[in-house]
Amino acid sequence: NIQRAANVHIAGDVRFSRDPLVCSKAPGLLSAAGLTDRRGNLRNEIEGSLHHESGFGGTEYLLSGLVSEGSKRGLSYNRMAELVCWNPAHRYGLNNKGDIAVGYDADLVLLDPDEVFTVKAEESESGQGYTPFEGMQLQGKVKTTILRGHTVYSNNEVIGNAKGQYIARPTPRP
Repeated sequence: NIQRAANVHIAGDVRFSRDPLVCSKAPGLLSAAGLTDRRGNLRNEIEGSLHHESGFGGTEYLLSGLVSEGSKRGLSYNRMAELVCWNPAHRYGLNNKGDIAVGYDADLVLLDPDEVFTVKAEESESGQGYTPFEGMQLQGKVKTTILRGHTVYSNNEVIGNAKGQYIARPTPRP
């Protein structure tokens, strides 16, 4: 079974919209916001299969897209943080993430909400080589990312080696 071998989960009819907040057209129903991106391809995982870049390039534009479109639609920064931090963390049992408080991991993003930029696939960290957001103007640029208290991204550059790690869930509550 190719789906199982590639560790790919396909759930229902997946449709794409260039509108980062297409779900917000049903107020109150949006509980989390996210994109998926995988750097590998299925050929590397299943010998002899057709070449297919899974996911799509653009994960790094999630927060900027949310700030751009959410601001136009009346979402507060607190609500945006809830959508991309608190709700997903608690949905997946990461009880020590999603908030800035004593006992929580120091995972932070510093964003300039006024900086406007144009999305260009060649500037993306994705292995896809394309993004459906190509050419879009977004407002709100990530300047620094801090993971567990360590700066991992600053001034448009990834800093140091990858620091990702497996986290068994659920995590203890702080």
